Amino acid sequence: MCRTRRASRIEQVIYAQLDGTVALEPQHKMQKFSVQTWFKENTRVARVGLFNRPKTYTDDGWRYVVSEGQLVIRDIKESDFGIFKVIQIQHVEKKNTTETIILCKISVSLQPSLLLPGDILSLACDANTPAGHKAPEIYWVKPRGTKLDKDAGVSGGRLMVRVTREDHGLWTCVLRNNQREETAAVAVRVLALLTPDSQYTSESSPLTLPCSISPQVSWAELKSKDFQGVYWHFLPAASSGSPQRLFSLERSLIWKEEGGRGLHPAQELHRGFYSLRRKRGRADDVGLYECSMVFEGGVTLRRTTRVEVLHITSSPAAGLYVGQVLNLSCSIGRPLLPGMRFEWVSPGMSSLPPLPRHYLPTYVTVPEVATGDSGRWSCELWQNNTYMTSAEMTLTVETHFTKWKLVTICTTSATIIIIIIVMCLIYRQKRRRGGWRRYCRCKHPKIRRLMTEQATGS
Repeated sequence: MCRTRRASRIEQVIYAQLDGTVALEPQHKMQKFSVQTWFKENTRVARVGLFNRPKTYTDDGWRYVVSEGQLVIRDIKESDFGIFKVIQIQHVEKKNTTETIILCKISVSLQPSLLLPGDILSLACDANTPAGHKAPEIYWVKPRGTKLDKDAGVSGGRLMVRVTREDHGLWTCVLRNNQREETAAVAVRVLALLTPDSQYTSESSPLTLPCSISPQVSWAELKSKDFQGVYWHFLPAASSGSPQRLFSLERSLIWKEEGGRGLHPAQELHRGFYSLRRKRGRADDVGLYECSMVFEGGVTLRRTTRVEVLHITSSPAAGLYVGQVLNLSCSIGRPLLPGMRFEWVSPGMSSLPPLPRHYLPTYVTVPEVATGDSGRWSCELWQNNTYMTSAEMTLTVETHFTKWKLVTICTTSATIIIIIIVMCLIYRQKRRRGGWRRYCRCKHPKIRRLMTEQATGS
């Protein structure tokens, strides 16, 4: 029978969030040739044998995993909170260790569930520390990583703060317990309009002006914030006056057109989509488009999208003949932003060789165009690996005739026509005289016509 030393007892507290994952790690590391057994409320739940062969004894064993001396619990349920005990028997040192780990629940809550920019957010984080143990230090971390501790008003895990658009996302409650930190997260929803800063189109591409809210916000929640309406305005790039109202949408959820510029509003209103669309862009689409959502009390959400129109031009613009120099250019009317580039797509039989990836200019030159250059040329605008829009134009390359070539063709054609006319005149004259002379097959051949006349005279 093996002699063992007196067992040592250690107790620690670990915090976890419902539906989360936690790793219960004993302070004594598991050694080689050791046996580790885990108990939950005196019920064995897992064991690691001498040769590191783990085994679980729970009905849903996939949630309990023993790895590297830790008991990992996934998808934590309410029944998982409580007291765990781990016994390690070290056969080499002939030593037993027993540790108790109390798994406590972190409870987080917030009010209200949906906020507008400027509203007051109330957060609470309760550690449920067992009696006789020191409560952990608690602080909050905003979605962008800003730490809010007691100097920012956190008291006992509770915090009240006025929110902005940037506060939308996961807020994290951090519990610092001795040298260990545990976290719990809660989703804070700050209502905001989702629109891009820039949008690109061309006269051969569609124009889309996105404007929406988060799909997690229901129509009932939107009405509970005293929703009044959605409005679209347009300010041309060359204008210094007041914006022009394009559409308005009020509580009746019926779009009213007030200067729509051929745009069509989205109809998925209950899903939070308020976009505008048109099949093709126009040269005068350049400018600022504002989507705004108004609530009672003067709260207004605004987002502005700048629209740029891509143009493709050729020189010469018309009358392109084989052998001429062709210049094509592509532009949005201002310098490209970092990461932007143009990509050219030429007709399949074009004489222009494929451009290398590192050479993507705003213009291309074909020194001598050929008939294979006829067809559709396209200039594509890319932002890194994202396609933005494209502009297209169709070129027709004709065979080039010089003055002397034209004179030669005309002279040849006239000569052929004269020959044909002369042949026709000769043919008609012969027919008028009675046709061609024929000869008999006699010993002394004579013209049959003369013989006939002599016979008639006699």
